[in-house]
Amino acid sequence: MKRISVLFMLLISLLPIFVSAQIGKIPNFGSYPEYGDDFLYLANGGYAELADTDVTDIDYTSTSFSAEVIVDTRSLTLADWNVVLGKGKAFTLLYNGGNPGWAIGFSRNVHQPLNDGLQAKVGDGTQQVTLSKSVSGVVHAVMTWDAASKTIELFVNSESVGTKLDGNIALVSIDNTGELVMGIGNSETKRNVLMARWWSRRLSNTDISALYNNWVNNGDDRVPSSVSRWMGRLVLAV
Repeated sequence: MKRISVLFMLLISLLPIFVSAQIGKIPNFGSYPEYGDDFLYLANGGYAELADTDVTDIDYTSTSFSAEVIVDTRSLTLADWNVVLGKGKAFTLLYNGGNPGWAIGFSRNVHQPLNDGLQAKVGDGTQQVTLSKSVSGVVHAVMTWDAASKTIELFVNSESVGTKLDGNIALVSIDNTGELVMGIGNSETKRNVLMARWWSRRLSNTDISALYNNWVNNGDDRVPSSVSRWMGRLVLAV
């Protein structure tokens, strides 16, 4: 099991990451010539983590947030219940309501390994809300959380999968001492992550469309000028 330094990922995030505009045609694992060199290669194993003490976390009692990723959803193995990006106890974060935190990743889908269930979760250790969507290929996915209404929403390729709210969630208890993780859960995710960002605001539908369109139309996963970086800080960019 190899661990990849998040510091290293933050350094490479300063370089442009180019992705293919042809979502329906994706290369073999580990072969992304049109994507450039800057992606987190996890197909053969490995993950990244940052200890809680090293994370500048947000104030969950008043702050909305979003997790945005571009990920090759295919897996070399039946790796399930795994986190692409999340904060909490990684091994049970996505499915265990007793584990506070948030994550976007993959739910169990052992019968259709090439058509995986993308899952989003926010929970306080007692209550949790989740949304899922069957996906395939390379996808742009965004999970948003509105703190005021306690509502989660999941977008796949700029289309809303749905929303769900739970007014009983204790916002203060979303905070946790788990790591900020990428690429691990019940086991290593074994899927390549081409981009990951954590925003301290709920991205609007317009923002999400602009981010997705810049990627799919221009082959560029950087934040376009039409999306503000300052209305809520960009907590993490990989």
